[in-house]
Amino acid sequence: MKFYYLLLLFVITACGSGKETTTDENGENTQGEVIETVSDVTEPISEVAIGEADTDASDPDSLVVPSFAIHFDFSEKVQEILTSGKERLVIDLVLSGPAADKSKLMDKDYYSDEDELVYLKNVEIMYEQNEAQTFTIENLKVSKEALSALENPNYTIGVNFYSSRTSSDNNLFDASILIEELNAMKGKTHTVKIKML
Repeated sequence: MKFYYLLLLFVITACGSGKETTTDENGENTQGEVIETVSDVTEPISEVAIGEADTDASDPDSLVVPSFAIHFDFSEKVQEILTSGKERLVIDLVLSGPAADKSKLMDKDYYSDEDELVYLKNVEIMYEQNEAQTFTIENLKVSKEALSALENPNYTIGVNFYSSRTSSDNNLFDASILIEELNAMKGKTHTVKIKML
């Protein structure tokens, strides 16, 4: 049932009218050609263990999300529109999970009592065209406090894709929503097909 709330959030975001989207400063796109990413963490995440490598020295209250990549398989028409600059691809990224103790989180801004979920991150990122047609999510930070409030640190990563609504008020792109747990996403490249609606 909780995954339906996440799915509903994506649908509402994708169908919203004419919102201006901006690139999040933590969601920088790498321009290098990424064929496959490799994680140095091989065991599944089962508890919150914070090491020095996970903590950002400039922000000791945050942790870096393990990186992963998305390879896009664009239809010919989508590729034409993106290349022409008439539209851009928006990547909507949500990191969330159920709370361990809801009663302690009612006044926290990262907790939604309606969804009964802790939202670690919710950002929209503009995809920049590159030869590899790959976007790497890296150096994304989440709050240690919010992460420790989760029932399970193997939180859900949801990624939705839609057009920037530059040439039309409506979304022009059709793509499947990518929803996986962190252990299934980290250190891997996931392929997403995008075609015209």
